[in-house]
Amino acid sequence: MKQFLLKLKPYMQFFKALTKELFRYLFNNGNFARIIVGLTFIGSCFVWLKYGALHGLGPNGGNLKFLQGLGALYWFFPLVKTVEFASGILLLTNRYKPLALAMLAPIVLCIMGFHSLSHASGGFFAYLILGFYLWLVWRERKSLAFLLKK
Repeated sequence: MKQFLLKLKPYMQFFKALTKELFRYLFNNGNFARIIVGLTFIGSCFVWLKYGALHGLGPNGGNLKFLQGLGALYWFFPLVKTVEFASGILLLTNRYKPLALAMLAPIVLCIMGFHSLSHASGGFFAYLILGFYLWLVWRERKSLAFLLKK
């Protein structure tokens, strides 16, 4: 058994160094939040294409009427999903982060309004994405400061 563990020691050291570097990459520079927000918005586009656009499925009750009202504007969801997809790609590729965050600001605000006021069952995930989004905005505050100047 001891010889077996001695043979595994170099592999264990390699795995330890690899995980250490992976965690340093993910959690050191806000990469984790950037990747999570980017994947969330890209994933929402694919979910919309699979279930929303092609089949007309969605929540029931008053929320369904609200979404049907938005869907009556034939250009609304394709525009929103295009912006979400482009912003998600920009965040995942780590290019033009301030532009991606500025494009996502009204979408995140509307998602929070919808889940806070109307559809509370998905609120936890919406608040989680809001937290990651605000963390990214805080990290990019110097790049985004020109938007708030007169």
